[in-house]
Amino acid sequence: MTKTTSRYRFISNAEIRIFDSPSTIDVDHRTYFFENSKKQFKSELNKLGYVLQRGYFLSQNKFFNPKKFIKSDVKYCCDLLKIDITKINKHINWYTESVSRLHKKEILEEFGYHSFEIFYAVVYDQSSQLVKKAIRPKIIFFTLVDFLIENKIEIPSYSRLSTLVMSSFNEYEKSIINQVNILLTQDQKLLLDEFLQMAAGEGELSPQNPYLITTLKAPNQNTSASKNKESVYQFKIISSLFHEFESVLQDLTISEALVNYYAGWVIIAEQPQFNAIKNPEKRYLYVLAFLTYQYRIRQDLFIDTFLKSVQTFLNQTENKVKDDFINKRGTPAKHVNEAKGRIINNLDKHESKLDKVRKILNSDKFSSEEKIRASLEIINSNASLRDQIIKEFDSLEESISDKLKDEMYFEKLGSGSLKLSRKLKDILLSVNFNEKASEPIIYNPIFDYQRTNGNIISDPKTDFISSNQLKFIKRVGQFDKKLYKVLLYIECANNIKSGALNLKHSNNYRSINDYMIDENEWQLN
Repeated sequence: MTKTTSRYRFISNAEIRIFDSPSTIDVDHRTYFFENSKKQFKSELNKLGYVLQRGYFLSQNKFFNPKKFIKSDVKYCCDLLKIDITKINKHINWYTESVSRLHKKEILEEFGYHSFEIFYAVVYDQSSQLVKKAIRPKIIFFTLVDFLIENKIEIPSYSRLSTLVMSSFNEYEKSIINQVNILLTQDQKLLLDEFLQMAAGEGELSPQNPYLITTLKAPNQNTSASKNKESVYQFKIISSLFHEFESVLQDLTISEALVNYYAGWVIIAEQPQFNAIKNPEKRYLYVLAFLTYQYRIRQDLFIDTFLKSVQTFLNQTENKVKDDFINKRGTPAKHVNEAKGRIINNLDKHESKLDKVRKILNSDKFSSEEKIRASLEIINSNASLRDQIIKEFDSLEESISDKLKDEMYFEKLGSGSLKLSRKLKDILLSVNFNEKASEPIIYNPIFDYQRTNGNIISDPKTDFISSNQLKFIKRVGQFDKKLYKVLLYIECANNIKSGALNLKHSNNYRSINDYMIDENEWQLN
């Protein structure tokens, strides 16, 4: 078995034993799977072998070595066929390979199935398609088993099927390696060789100063500012190498899933294992996959950190505004309440005057009907006036409170700009957004931010900012760049979450269209 075979593992040893052994058939179903045959056989033991093999095939669509037959099934069939079970013990090879092969052919014909060996080329072609997509090895294996069942093809042993898959995989891998050899220039090959032997720090390689590639295998997921800088530094190394080989990677006919598989092997392999790969082009292939994978997942981690940091900042800001509004800034609302109380008192005094009017109206100068109508008109008009004034002051109180909250909120956002920028600036400068899959209204100001190294230009784009937010940025005749940065971070996070802003290289934050099956592939398959 080649080194590639040992790396490309399908299922565990325990699963192999299960796959290559008959499943236990419970007592209630034995009569369905094992039945006496009316066919003529040269010996009763041949008949026993046929009945067992036929029952197992009916149950699992595959044949088994007689040594794997379950003892309780053998005993049941012996009783069914009235065969002395001790005869099996006397004949080690009681069911020969030649007889079994003949029976297999008859059983396949009976159930309308095809021989695996006869349809080997068909299965091989399907396996070749699966390894190109390079879903997980275990899924490839069982997807191929499903293909066999759907197309009524005999399921072979694990060894036979896994060998077929490995052959198709090795053939495909060989074609990719040839592509790598053609696409890489001599200088690029030398650069990869140098990278593979480079130490992480100054001086000779040692346990304290390991290979650089070893230190790049596990991204630091600590979100502190200092660890962010370390992660950004490592990402710059990966990004520089990725962009050096990006055109090569674009021309390689290799699936994203297979890139992930190769990268995964590099991550878990020890350096001696990696150095043991004799074919240099194969090593280059694995390193290119590693760089591609790291370039994607590290940007995903950056965005995870970015979104979490923005949300934490917003939560803290809202809590500060709430506390300040309740504890420190209640005076304007109090004044409105006092003013409202004074006016209500004046209205009450005014109503006492109306009482005198009502007394006059109750005099004998008017008819009863005229008195009642006049009194109700005066009372109702004054009541409406009173309620209207109260309503207006309620609205005024709410308006002043909202305005005060807005002022406090944007003040807090601006004051937190420097701290937030320390954490997010390098992240936003590092990630590679996809212009074609993002909304211009948010992509363009971020592009300006990146090309100016995080500095705000004299006339920045503000289309993404609401009119209310813009008032606070441009108040007092000056443009508040600190607040602008914060709002840019916030809107960047909102648009990433909504899918309006997408990464170009990512596992989790690309455009939804990037995850869909290509239309041509859909039509073909």
